[in-house]
Parts: sequence; C-alpha cells; structure tokens
Amino acid sequence: MPEELKKRSGYLDALRVIACFFVIVNHTCGRVFLAREPSFEWYAALSWFFLSKTAVPVFLMITGAVLLPKSDTYGKTLRRVLRIVIVIIVFSAVYFVFGYLRGERVFDIREYLRDTYRNGITNAYWYLYLYAAILIMMPVLQRLAKGLKTADYKYIFFWSFVFLGAMPILIHYIPALEYNTAFKLPVFSVYLGLLFAGNYIHRKLGCEKRLLTWSVIGLIVMTALSVLLTLAEYRRGEEWYLFFDDRFLITIVLASMSVFYIAKYISGKDRRQEGESRALALLGRCTFGIFLLSDLFIALFEPVYDSMASAITPIPAVLVYEVLVFAAGLVVSFVLTRIPLVNKLI
Repeated sequence: MPEELKKRSGYLDALRVIACFFVIVNHTCGRVFLAREPSFEWYAALSWFFLSKTAVPVFLMITGAVLLPKSDTYGKTLRRVLRIVIVIIVFSAVYFVFGYLRGERVFDIREYLRDTYRNGITNAYWYLYLYAAILIMMPVLQRLAKGLKTADYKYIFFWSFVFLGAMPILIHYIPALEYNTAFKLPVFSVYLGLLFAGNYIHRKLGCEKRLLTWSVIGLIVMTALSVLLTLAEYRRGEEWYLFFDDRFLITIVLASMSVFYIAKYISGKDRRQEGESRALALLGRCTFGIFLLSDLFIALFEPVYDSMASAITPIPAVLVYEVLVFAAGLVVSFVLTRIPLVNKLI
C-alpha cells in the first residue's frame, strides 16, 4: 500500500465518505418534504434530511482529529490556506462556465470575481471559506489543544454546545430569555468547539459499549427530536418552518458527535483486510473532489430525478438521485487525482 494511504485512519476515511454523501443528501432531500404535507414520505424525507445535517460537523471533527495534534509552522499553514484559495478560484471558474453554458449567467469576469470573493459561486462552497479561516487560526489552536485536560474540553463543550447550541432553542420558545448578543462574541463558536470535539473523541475516548449505547441513543433521539419539533413548527403555521435546520443547534451537534463515536467504535472492533482498507482509503481520498463537484452533478442529474419521481415514489427516486451524484463525482474525482497538478489541489 502506498505510504500516503498507510497513514490514513480507516474510520476517519469512512466518516469522510459518509459526510460527503450527506452533503449531497442535504442539498437534494428538501425537494421531497418541502413539496408535501406531513405524511409517511414527509417524515421519512425529513428524518433523512436531519441525519444528513451531521455532514459539516463531522467534517469539522475530522479536521480537529487530524490537524489539532500537529505543530504546524505559520509557513505550512499559509501554504494550506493558499491551496484552498486556489481551489476556490479554479473550481468557482468551473461553475461559472457551467452556469454560462446553461444560460444561467452572462460571461462577465467582474461578476465571477465579485461572486467568488463575496458570496461563493455555488451553494456548497461556503464551507471552503469557513475552512480557510479555520486553517488560518490552526497553529494557535494546535498550541492550545496540547495543553488541554479533560476538564478543559468539557468546559469548552459546555459553552460552545450547551450554551450556544441550546440557548437559541430556548429563546425561540421563550423570547424573554433573549440576551445581549455581545456576550457570545468571545465564546468559542460551535464550529471551533467541533474541532476540539473531534480531537477529544479521536484521542481521548476508548471503544466502550457504554459510550456506544449512549451514542446510538443520542443519534436516534436527536434526529427524532429535530423531526418532531419541525412538525410542531409546521403546525404553528410558520411560512418557513425549518427553524431546526441549523447546524449550530445542540440537536444536530449531539447527533454529529454520536455519528463520529459510532464510527470510531466500529473501527476499533473491525479487522478489515488490507484490500478493503486500501479501497476505503482511496475512496476517502476522493471525497474532497466529490464535494467540489457535487452541486454540478446535482444540477445535471435533476432531470433524471424529475423523471423518476413522476414514475415511482419520491423516496426511492431521491435515493437513486443522490447515489448517481456521488458516483459521478467519484469517477471524475478519481480521474482528477491521477493528474499530478490537480492531485495537489484535491
């Protein structure tokens, strides 16, 4: 097995694949439940949707697990940031040309530069800007992480997850609890808390059945709670009832941490053959490319979904749609990783 693949963690690669697929689900599943009233299909699609909301938190936890234990120089950090900036510029240009060829854009370079700089040129790319900012701060976060004890992690988790993740829900139902927003500005954001959560689970927690049980329960309960509270929002007659579609909320954060630990536990009990490990590592290696191309293939395969949804029930149709998008992205990403210059980017 190549040295690059030997160094990869099997369960982190599995989580990369799951999170990458969930990004696609998150951007496609809404067309099922948003077009319907509560029914079996509505509940099923909404449950699938909220499960997919763990994608970004899981990606952030993987980043924390991989990068926080390192001691990167500022020079290496800036090279990482430069790579992401180049990715944004190059792949945003791909989407810009794609939009022009579909008649959705005029060929205006100033518009491309403005949208790339300000807004992100496609739906999924907001994460690249977040990731670049996280990388900028990573050397300082790495130095901080090295001195943290278990009590310090729990302190961070309380303020990042319990306070910042639970208070919006309480305020939503009890407006009198609204506090001065300046209070939360210095507190570690949920995004930063997730970095430390990934490092904590990866480095500090062993494979215990007790923790597995709580993780499974947490995933089921938090997903079900998100669905039931969304039903309540729907019945309140809200025009836009997806208040709980927010990865900052503790319901999604706890579900995401549960997914992360379940994968870690299974990996700790798994004795995968070398061929299987190599395949998983190669698949994990392609996930960044799949992510970068996902919105493009979502648009390309949308007519296929529309045809299937009119012929069969929407749930199987959207699942096939999501698999097609993932598979197409995988094929193209695998080819791109064979090109040395592109391989350095993705």
